[in-house]
Amino acid sequence: MTRHYPRSLIGLLLSAGILTGCAVGPDYERPNTNNPESFRSAAASLAPTISSDVQPASDSWWQGFNDQVLNELIEAGL
Repeated sequence: MTRHYPRSLIGLLLSAGILTGCAVGPDYERPNTNNPESFRSAAASLAPTISSDVQPASDSWWQGFNDQVLNELIEAGL
């Protein structure tokens, strides 16, 4: 035998479930982070030492694309 539930009961249960989902968990608190003063100086201090047989990446790697617009954007950003 099949049992049919009224739409209002289904709607009430769905509404109750949605509303209780909003009340779960503590209020979010943003964690404190220690951001470096400058990204490049922080990255240099955190970088591992490079052995003599490995060449470091160039600071102007984007110039290998020979794109004047890209060069201008990078220079403006720096």
